[in-house]
Amino acid sequence: MKKNFLIARTVMTILAACLTAGAATGCGKASGAGEKQIRSDIESNVSDISANGLTMDSVKIDRRQTSAKERTDYIRAEVTAGNEHCTCSAVCEMNYGLYNDGWKLDWVNTESSEIIPKITAEEFDQSIADNAVEAMGYTDYWLVSRNEYGDRINFKYGGYEEDGTEMIIGMEYDFSPSRGWYQFTSSAISANMAGW
Repeated sequence: MKKNFLIARTVMTILAACLTAGAATGCGKASGAGEKQIRSDIESNVSDISANGLTMDSVKIDRRQTSAKERTDYIRAEVTAGNEHCTCSAVCEMNYGLYNDGWKLDWVNTESSEIIPKITAEEFDQSIADNAVEAMGYTDYWLVSRNEYGDRINFKYGGYEEDGTEMIIGMEYDFSPSRGWYQFTSSAISANMAGW
């Protein structure tokens, strides 16, 4: 009986020592960083997502290498995020290190990132610019040209002021992932002054 007690006590002591050593060395955490942590780190560290306040839609890990011996967790992920104005597709690499308090992000590298407006420059509704021209006090106006330059659209109008002066009216809209399309500038100059 005494012998069984000593064996049980020895086994319990060894188990306790193993558990303590395992906790101190991070054993049991070798499965790598958790999904919640990965999503949070991407949201905070991929600039197109963090700078524009985009919400994560999906994270697809297409490559992962976790090494308990080296205490590292390498991840390559395809990410989508967005808001009411745009979607963002990115590919990023991340590396975590295993420390005493768990997996911590060491670095993030964004391989590629593209922001796509939900309403493209080609789809931008001209009536928005028309309304802005009317808000400037022009009721007799016409569209002269519309030019699209990536994330910028320029409208040029001709119009008349109340005294009959012919004017050139310019409207410029820019795209921002956090704001969508917004009026960047507006101008009106006399057609004579512009040599029109």
